[in-house]
Formats: sequence, C-alpha cells, structure tokens
Amino acid sequence: MPRKSPPKAKTGTKRIAIDWDVLATLAAEFVDIHISQFEPEFLKGSIGIINMAAGMQPPLTYSISPREEANALIAVCVRNSVLENYHASSVAIGQKEMKELMIDSSRKLCQWVLFGRLTINTKFEPIYHAALAAIGRLYCRNWEV
Repeated sequence: MPRKSPPKAKTGTKRIAIDWDVLATLAAEFVDIHISQFEPEFLKGSIGIINMAAGMQPPLTYSISPREEANALIAVCVRNSVLENYHASSVAIGQKEMKELMIDSSRKLCQWVLFGRLTINTKFEPIYHAALAAIGRLYCRNWEV
C-alpha cells in the first residue's frame, strides 16, 4: 500500500511585509556590532542573501512558521554544504565523507543559531527572518511547510 505524505501543517502564520530600507540600516548596524562573533564567510553570505532578496518578485514577505524556519536552516546548513559537492561529483558517502558533512553542517548551523540568538527578540529580528525567507524562496519552494 502506498504511503501518503503527511498533511501540510496549518500554522496560521502571519505574513509580514519587509521594509528594505529599514532592513539595510539594521543589517549594517548588526554587522558593526557583532562582526567579530561570526565567520567572515557567514556574514558575507547572509548579508548577500538579504541584499539579493530585496529585488525578488513578487516582493518577499517573511513568516514566523517554525517549519519554514527549519526548512531554511536545513537548506543553508545541510543542502548547501559539502553534500552539494558530493552530489555533483557522484561521490559515494562513506564514513570519512559523513564525518566531513556533519562537521560542515554543524559549523554552519552554529553560525545560524548564534545569528538567531543575537537577533530574535531584539530590533535586529527582521534581518534574521528576512534571510530565512529568502533562503526558503530560493531553495525550499517545493518542500513541505
């Protein structure tokens, strides 16, 4: 008997419009304050995502759905990791590759957890949500939400 996919979660998530002018100011201030706490690659990538998202059509909104947040974090921390290289090269994943994947994913997730901790419930929270919304639109459109 074929397995059915679980029904999509009904979250009642409120969609919030993003004010890109405010976001650009907040992002610059956040980087000035916290630059020493992040890997340069993380800051460059996350701010780049936010800058690119400003031009997305239809205009990007963000939500606070835990599932959408989880999807975006998995996309950026696991999908866009050394796993991408393995997939592109058709590498068989053995113990060595799995260890490299877990270390790479954990390092990336650590940066995002720190980013979340420094932004959520502060004036910087919109930059966290906007970055995750952009990642979601880029990589998770066909994922379950």
